[in-house]
Amino acid sequence: MKRIVILTLVSSLSLAIDNVQVVKKDKTSTYNEIDDGYKVEKGFYFYEDTNNTKAKKRVQRCDCKKIMKTLDSIDKSLKTQTKIQEKILKILEERFDPKPKVITVNGKKCVANSSAECFDMPLTPAAKRVPVLANLIKNPSLQTAARYLQWQAKYFKQIYKVGDSLPAAVTQFGSKAYPLNYTTISYTDLNGFNAQDKMIAPYLDSLLKKYNIHFLIFFGINKDLDITSVFALTKIIKSFPHFKGKIIFKSQKDKDIFDSMVEVIPLGKNIKKQFTTLIDKNSFDKLDIFTTPSIVIRKGKSAQTIERGKIQEGVFKQKLFSYFEMNNLIEHQKLNDYNSWKDNLNYRQNFYYHMYGANINKVLEEKQKKSKTKEEK
Repeated sequence: MKRIVILTLVSSLSLAIDNVQVVKKDKTSTYNEIDDGYKVEKGFYFYEDTNNTKAKKRVQRCDCKKIMKTLDSIDKSLKTQTKIQEKILKILEERFDPKPKVITVNGKKCVANSSAECFDMPLTPAAKRVPVLANLIKNPSLQTAARYLQWQAKYFKQIYKVGDSLPAAVTQFGSKAYPLNYTTISYTDLNGFNAQDKMIAPYLDSLLKKYNIHFLIFFGINKDLDITSVFALTKIIKSFPHFKGKIIFKSQKDKDIFDSMVEVIPLGKNIKKQFTTLIDKNSFDKLDIFTTPSIVIRKGKSAQTIERGKIQEGVFKQKLFSYFEMNNLIEHQKLNDYNSWKDNLNYRQNFYYHMYGANINKVLEEKQKKSKTKEEK
């Protein structure tokens, strides 16, 4: 029995040795040698098969530092988002679900505006966004009012520019800018009888001179409006001595019609004194003149259409005012009513004549003559 066991062991051992020798031909001899790429210290996830290049490419390596950095970045982003959401929540609560505010009045704590004794001036969201306004509402005084009015003046000045730019854009680009039925937009009345109105034309004319403004007037597309606008040009020239420049025609025929009108209209010759004339069809395309008459302001290399269609003195004055205001050239304080008395506008005479049809200067002169006569006697 022992002999059989020994033979069996020898036979098994011989078979194992043969297997090892076969493996050695494969350049490996043990389990660890066969799995050459396995590293205990790395773990199976980092297994590398040195004899299989394709497998190498498929192996995923874990860059822990990079992963941690990404997680930190995500964490910071989430914290930032949380803070933003908390701010939004606070604003929404204050706007739509405000909590009672406890204030101290005469040494006693109370809920704000729960009674007349616990009054606290409420502020609208608009006032809260403008500290100078909030300060005026909370602490009304001459000083806080003056500071608010200074701010308000700049605010209105910006609003004026917005208002000026709308009709100016329509005048310049027509239906391309505003493809709806359009009538002249005006936020201020410059045609009413008052001392300020008397100041505006001379003031605007002084700006024409100061900034060396030249005008280009185009005729030749809409002949009816061209002809009916010639008389208005004479009135504008009378009000604005520095209204000068060039009148440009599309053809010789258009120029001939204009020349004949100038000869017939009273003061028509004044137009030719202040404006030179020329035929230049190309200028219509260069300056996007799509109808006539069109009045273009030329200042240096820039050009802007300020009036188109039938020319009217009052509308021209408005458009000219808007142009200067848009370009920050108007000094509004110079047009205050109380400054009008500095100039010789004869406001008293105009006021009584306009209101009562009376020549107040003549009445006063006659009174003075009578008083002198009495004194002499």
